[in-house]
Amino acid sequence: MKISEKSPTKVMVTGATKNSCMAVIRGLSQKGCEIIGADERSLPFKMHSRYTKPYYSYPPGYDDDFMDAIIKIIQKEKPDVFLPVAGSKQISMHKQTIEKYTNVLLPDFKSYVKAFDNQLTIKACKKLNIGCPDIWHENDVLHELGKNRNRKNPVHFVLKPRSDIGGARGLGIFHDEKSLQHFKKTGKKYGKPFISEYIPGATENMRTVNLLFDTNSELVAYFTTRKIRQWPNSGGISALTVSTHEPDLVDFILPFFKKYRWQGFAEAEIKIDARDEKPKLIEINPRFCGYIGFPIACGVNFPWYMCQLVNGEKPETVKYPSGIQYIHWPAYLKAVYSEWQKNKSKKKFFSKIRTEIKGKKVSNNMEWHDWKVIAAKMFFELLDRGN
Repeated sequence: MKISEKSPTKVMVTGATKNSCMAVIRGLSQKGCEIIGADERSLPFKMHSRYTKPYYSYPPGYDDDFMDAIIKIIQKEKPDVFLPVAGSKQISMHKQTIEKYTNVLLPDFKSYVKAFDNQLTIKACKKLNIGCPDIWHENDVLHELGKNRNRKNPVHFVLKPRSDIGGARGLGIFHDEKSLQHFKKTGKKYGKPFISEYIPGATENMRTVNLLFDTNSELVAYFTTRKIRQWPNSGGISALTVSTHEPDLVDFILPFFKKYRWQGFAEAEIKIDARDEKPKLIEINPRFCGYIGFPIACGVNFPWYMCQLVNGEKPETVKYPSGIQYIHWPAYLKAVYSEWQKNKSKKKFFSKIRTEIKGKKVSNNMEWHDWKVIAAKMFFELLDRGN
């Protein structure tokens, strides 16, 4: 389906009140797109972006009624492009059906699942000789935890959901059996977990690689970052991060996407192992990242590139600046407060904070023209009801 060159590109997005989708909407609006918004949740007073006209609600959860609702919206609005910020797993599953009505740039479902299932991701990367944590069976973990009683430096492990939940939900780092059982109990609601080796290193060892592939699985654009702060502090979303140029990390993870004929956007989280200074893949997120507004603000407009790709056009990508800092204020304040509670040297701590917040920062690419929805979202975030 070729997009008309005479009229604005009509784009439908899901998850329209999420931070990531708000950034996508803003990035598309910069290019004059007509945007159709849809979401399962409602903000106070049913607020939504001024750019999402029309706006729809679909059933909560992602069961069959979700797809029925999505198809009905598509049939009514006839978008040129469909960018699923939420529900991308189900959209990938029904990709062939969606493509009868509009354009969507997603990998086939079998490939999607290889990234969505964190355990399958690690197993696949092991076969491709991509460095990543070892997977451990629980009985072997319990044996090692028993040895920790006599170790000065106990061995740590990671318990995390197999599914791509996001936001470090269900993740626990532990070195004793009591903590393991605690994390297993609290993480039950996130589905089946697995245990892996803990890769040591500070927050600054964390990297992210944003990648975009065309319909032929050729790399079109990338954007890399280094984390400065994250929330939770043990591992989670980017609270303060800086843009970098690290093509070696792109090359490091590229074999996975070539193997599985990837189409569309994906984010890889990588940690530089403090033991050998080599990169280790932590996970791959087969969706727009929560900080998607950051690359957009730096000139790498992934959502618009995707619209161009499905129209058979080759996007004119930019060379983005390194050293630009991104801040997610709610997450940053939580991370800082948590560290402040544990820090003994308050003077050094506040000096560190002054250094961190000094200088210009970009946020998730929202503007004050949308102040009503921003206020509603801030209310939600402060209550931890979503992002």
